[in-house]
Amino acid sequence: MAIFPQTIRGKLGLAFGVVAAAAIVGGVVGQSSYDVIGQKLAIITEVSVPSVIAAQRIGEVTARIAAAAPALHSADSGVALTAQHDELTVQVSELRAAVEDLARLSGEAESIRKMNVLTDKVASTVTAQTYSVTERLSMSGSTPQFSRSLKSQWRNSAFQALMLSKIPINLSSD
Repeated sequence: MAIFPQTIRGKLGLAFGVVAAAAIVGGVVGQSSYDVIGQKLAIITEVSVPSVIAAQRIGEVTARIAAAAPALHSADSGVALTAQHDELTVQVSELRAAVEDLARLSGEAESIRKMNVLTDKVASTVTAQTYSVTERLSMSGSTPQFSRSLKSQWRNSAFQALMLSKIPINLSSD
């Protein structure tokens, strides 16, 4: 009793059957692989790419804030200070919006909470730096008066020292 056919016709039939079965199994495996790849690509394009774009936007806004901060410190008048402060305030608002976009796209609540805390710190730092520059500008306005006062005091002291130097002093003990 033979399990496999002994004739050429039977062997060829068995070979074609094995090849057909292998082709069907390969087709099913290939189709399921393409389905899995399609699902992964859909996840990447629908979830990951928008999140990466939102994160990149956060980076760009943060870079603009970092670039604009020195201009705040170099303000030489109240008008320039107000303009720089307004620009930084708009950029902080953009940063808040970008963080909210990322929060909507990603499910990482803890990371978003940390970003919101950092955004609040950026906003308070901008406010504190604006106050610091305001104080500097107010002091620089009084500096010329203070300088003139010191100069006047110095002249008076120098004049008194000059007058004192003309008084003869006898250091001999007679």
